[in-house]
Formats: sequence, C-alpha cells, structure tokens
Amino acid sequence: EVGYATLLASVTYPDGLPKGLSDFYYRGVGEFVKLGWRTFDADRVQGEVLKLDEPWFALLRPMDLHEPNLSGDYNYAGRIGELDLPLANLVEAVLGKCPDTVVVLTADHGQGLGERDMWNHRQGLWWFLTHVPLVYSHPSFGGRECHALHQHMDLTATLAGLCGVDFHSEGVDWSHYLREGAVPGHGLREKVIGYSMGSERKMLGDYDRLWRYRSVRTYFWSYYEKHRRQVWAEPELYMALCDPSEQRNLAGEVEFASKVAELRMLMGWPDGAEYTVEEEDAVLKRLRAIGYAD
Repeated sequence: EVGYATLLASVTYPDGLPKGLSDFYYRGVGEFVKLGWRTFDADRVQGEVLKLDEPWFALLRPMDLHEPNLSGDYNYAGRIGELDLPLANLVEAVLGKCPDTVVVLTADHGQGLGERDMWNHRQGLWWFLTHVPLVYSHPSFGGRECHALHQHMDLTATLAGLCGVDFHSEGVDWSHYLREGAVPGHGLREKVIGYSMGSERKMLGDYDRLWRYRSVRTYFWSYYEKHRRQVWAEPELYMALCDPSEQRNLAGEVEFASKVAELRMLMGWPDGAEYTVEEEDAVLKRLRAIGYAD
C-alpha cells in the first residue's frame, strides 16, 4: 500500500499467497523433510530477493532448526552452525547491492532442550521459551547491547519508523534509539505480555486438549497462568533477577499475594474472556493442519 515490493520466503503456505505480499517463495514440506530439515536454500532466496524492485521488504522464514527431530544425527547446535554461513552469505550479497538495508534477525520462540523435561516449545510461556535473539542492523546504527524489554509487535512499529511509513501499531517504535545510538531505559516498555494456545504434548505423538497460556514479564518479575475450559492450573510467580531459571514458584506464598494480584491486573486480561467449545474445536482444527495437534 505504500509502494514496497514484498516477499515471503518460507517452507509452505498451502492456502496460496498470504495477504499483504506481492510475492512469495516456498519449498514444500515434503522436500523439506527429504532434505533432513536442515538445508536452507540461501542461493535461491538470494536470487528472489535481488530480483525485487526497490524499495522492498523481505521476510525470510527458514525452518532448519525446527521439529520434528527425525534425523538420526540431528544436533541442535550443529544445525545452528550450519545455518550461520548461508545466512551470512545471503546478507553479504544483499548488502552488496542494497547497502541501505535494515536487517533484523530474530525468532518466534525458544526451544525446550530438556528444561522442565520439555523437548518442544508448546507447553507454556516460560522465559526459556519466549526470550529470543533480536538484532537490528544497519550501517548507521553502530554496535551496542541493550537489555530493555522488547515485544514482537515492536518490530512492525520500529521498521515502519525506520522506513518513514505511517503505520498504526500497538507496538513501541524503537527507531529513534537505533538512529541516535541511544540505549533505551526501563521506561520505554515496562512489561511484555504473552498469550499462547496449543495442545500440550504429553509424549511424542500424544497431545492433550487445548490449553491457554498467558504471562506478564517485567524487569523484576515473571507471572504465568494456564487454564483449560474453566480448569485452572496453579499460577506461577518468579523473581526474574534472582531466579532467572524460574525454579522457585512464589505464587502460593502469602507474602506475595499482593504481587500476584498486581501482575494479574497488569496483564490486563478481561474477565470472561474464554473460548467456547466450538471456538476451541476450530482452533484445534487449524493446529492439526500445521502439525501442532494430534
């Protein structure tokens, strides 16, 4: 709508061209599995990106580190290493032709690698599942590290700000801090809110019914809730700074009752915001279609 050519490079979108894109490239899931779930087609993606007319926006969605871990020699750290070089070559080629390009590297979620006996990412919103890498890169930005809270919705607001696009977003626009080389303080975003729906995996290939997870994270606290059809699990409260691995649940201790109430209010979740059985079944159907449910 504002004159950008747009491209999505992904694994598969069986329903056709996603809304808001002028082009997309994908490998079918069958080909992806055949390749061992670990071959990023960087050369093909590079060619597709460099064919775009300027100005352009490209979203690259490699799934090389994703489940299912079918390969007998599957090694998570090894797959990360194998992805580094083709991504570096891709970025170098693109910047060689289009030096005024903002590059963002991030992920949609973390991955359980044995924490809480979890080997996936669908069973909650704990910090090890939601704390992901985020890099904004441009020749004018300089290099610095920032520990401020950032939410995924901030990406759209920030990219729009960097590109001078008038775009309404509920996210926080970080473009000023990136351009000026400043490090934002804690006041830029006081909290991040998490919400997730999904079938909880009990063991390989076995899923429970749909659960709803929600969370709020501040600089000092993490709070989590989980429920399913009016059945509530025990809430969880952790001191983020003193207990980064979230081992000691303080939610049941009397002296922290007021903190639980405060964070529940900060979460801003309306009473009665529940899914009907019909809506839950519809969500499960969509999850099954992409392999996230039984």
